[in-house]
Amino acid sequence: MFQVGFSRIDITPTESVPLAGYGNTSSRMSNHVLDPLYSTCTALTDSEGTTVLLFHNDIIGSPVHIADPIRKSVSEATGVPFDHIIVGSTHTHSGPDIWNTAVPSIPRYNASLPGKLTQCAVEAMADRKEATAFGGKTCTRNLNFVRHYVTADGHYKGANFGSQYKSPFSHHTTQADQEMRLIKFVRKGGKDVILVNWQCHPTRTGGSDRHNISPDFVATFRKEMEEALDCHFTYFTGGAGNISPTSGMTEEHRVNDYWAYGKALKDHALETRYEPLNLGPIRLVTKQHEEPLNRPDPQRLEAALPVAEYWQKTNDWPGSIAMAIERGFSSQFDATNIVRRHNTEDDWVHIPMTAISFGDFGFVTVPYEMFDTNAKEIRESSPFKITFISTTTNASVMYIPSAYAFIHGCYEAACSTCKPGTGERLVTILVHMLKEIFL
Repeated sequence: MFQVGFSRIDITPTESVPLAGYGNTSSRMSNHVLDPLYSTCTALTDSEGTTVLLFHNDIIGSPVHIADPIRKSVSEATGVPFDHIIVGSTHTHSGPDIWNTAVPSIPRYNASLPGKLTQCAVEAMADRKEATAFGGKTCTRNLNFVRHYVTADGHYKGANFGSQYKSPFSHHTTQADQEMRLIKFVRKGGKDVILVNWQCHPTRTGGSDRHNISPDFVATFRKEMEEALDCHFTYFTGGAGNISPTSGMTEEHRVNDYWAYGKALKDHALETRYEPLNLGPIRLVTKQHEEPLNRPDPQRLEAALPVAEYWQKTNDWPGSIAMAIERGFSSQFDATNIVRRHNTEDDWVHIPMTAISFGDFGFVTVPYEMFDTNAKEIRESSPFKITFISTTTNASVMYIPSAYAFIHGCYEAACSTCKPGTGERLVTILVHMLKEIFL
């Protein structure tokens, strides 16, 4: 007998916090709760009593200083092994900047999470009911796009975060992966539990001048799905490192657009045709992979240092961008990340990964923002009928772009602590892990 349990708990900050993403986060202190933030826990237990807990939190990431205390606390309270506890994130840019411990509200917020998520896990375990599973796929039809593009005069651009088309636009470098994957657990005596895996940055409610707390379009998607199907719903962020959401409205009004966006996702999800899945014994394998740190070129470092220093002292967005461009960078982020890589003491990037099988359902976790092309290759090479890829999970390594992105240069490549080719090597490792646990 396979069992599935579900629980959700509110993790909205109770005081003003710096919001993650978009530069110097201390200048983006939250002043309004547009939507509450939640942690969702799905408990899956096979006939032999093996349990896996899948958390997905409405925060930007799950670095070790967040994930490990949660996993330890949950394991002690439930008896579920540490490695069987998966802590992922929706990657919202309108949630707490969990790294910005210079602001006192963040250490207090971070300290509150283990207790709250432990309660959530205990409730999910108590909610377990016998379940059968169904898997399906649907196409979201242009609701996401690759934010790298080529201009009319043939130049590669990699900073198109806000709009699907930019003048002088010629074409996107690749077509975005628009496949959404869904698992529906039908439970005896309880609501269905639906898991969704899709690739897109939740950035509709974000921006350097917006101070709302919200899970972004995930909030509306979740609400709409649960109202339409009277179900429990949880969302897993897939290979979204190079993917942004399209908009039917002008960028000036996109804070309102996320409602329509979430509803559009729901409409596509409701078109899914499900097929029965076998739920066999849970199998799990972990791997701690290491890649050499991508140390910056000394000349680039010399050029980047004044930009990083100016940006840190002044928080002058236009001025720091102008200085960065003058010194040969695409943005101040390119320059500041070169300095960050130089200041990193460890010569290795540690990349923990997990692969789990639930019969016909495969699930892999990575601690970074994977590009959709790499994620698609994993899914197409996977032996499972349905494969989920949960990014920014159990640790944080920021971006690991595809080799193609490194060739042309882009914001994500400049941020990456890893060298070109790492993304493709990790694809090979993850596919091997999936095959290792395939029955």
